[in-house]
Amino acid sequence: MNKLLHIWERAVLVALCVAMIQPGYAQDINAPDEINGARKRADRIDGLVTDQTITLLGHEFYRSFVNTWRDQSDGSRYNLAIYERPSARSASLVWVEYRFRKIYSGLVRMGKRSSLEEMGAGAAQAVRARIAEIEAETLFNTQDMAADEI
Repeated sequence: MNKLLHIWERAVLVALCVAMIQPGYAQDINAPDEINGARKRADRIDGLVTDQTITLLGHEFYRSFVNTWRDQSDGSRYNLAIYERPSARSASLVWVEYRFRKIYSGLVRMGKRSSLEEMGAGAAQAVRARIAEIEAETLFNTQDMAADEI
């Protein structure tokens, strides 16, 4: 019985080795990244605005923000995330992050829908202005130039 088990173990080991040698498992490390003859694209996805809100108020803020954001000319260049922290009372804290930095925050309160739409539109404009500031800081904050050389 022990000899039969030993033969069975060798057969399984040989089968596994053969399976791993088959062309489906082998990969040439020098071969270009191709799928069905077409090169894979390594492009970034830009223009995403993710909705991480929880309540109806947060979702309404998100919709009004995105409607204004998409109407602006270069809104498709930046990735944003909108978050919400609801409170026990009738307000929720919402904030917008760009490159993992909080660039806008505000309280969304129960009330008229028009005030919520105005808040979302105002937030989109404020975020646009803050992103322009961040881009300018990034442009002028290089290793080549010190702050006093600008």
